[in-house]
Amino acid sequence: METTKHIFTYNEKKCLRDIVKKYYAIVENKDIHTEAVRQKNATWQQIGEEYNACPHVSFHATPKQLRRLWLNLKQRSKAKPQTLLLKKEPELNGTQNEDPLRVELLQKGINELQTFNYRDQQEECRKSEKHEIEMHILKERLREAKAKADLAELIYNQQFNTGTVTAEIEQSNYK
Repeated sequence: METTKHIFTYNEKKCLRDIVKKYYAIVENKDIHTEAVRQKNATWQQIGEEYNACPHVSFHATPKQLRRLWLNLKQRSKAKPQTLLLKKEPELNGTQNEDPLRVELLQKGINELQTFNYRDQQEECRKSEKHEIEMHILKERLREAKAKADLAELIYNQQFNTGTVTAEIEQSNYK
């Protein structure tokens, strides 16, 4: 088993997308009964065989890895699964080394950052500051309680050693 993580290239992702497109109804079936699960597993086996036979593939992946890749592609697209299948191949702007899916995801990330709601960020900051202050107050109270307990123990030990406590106990016994 390989210990390094394989990063799928654009062509490998496109190959998987094209294959899944053929089996889309089965792969995206939400049924959980036994027959549907068996059919899904068999379909992923078939997808794995077709994927590994694809000429663009440099790494032979297991059906489990391909399923995980498909789930990640769906999640990262933040689009409906149908639009993921219907995406056209983007232009490469003259550079073959640039991964168009990565560029597209980065562009989406930049757009999301531009529309980010700063009120949420400020609220999180306030919550964090409030938590820190509360923790500081609790630590101070604990420190004070420990100091009081130590002082009470010290006073008790001094009184016990001088006999004051025993005299008080004897007096309370005679009453």
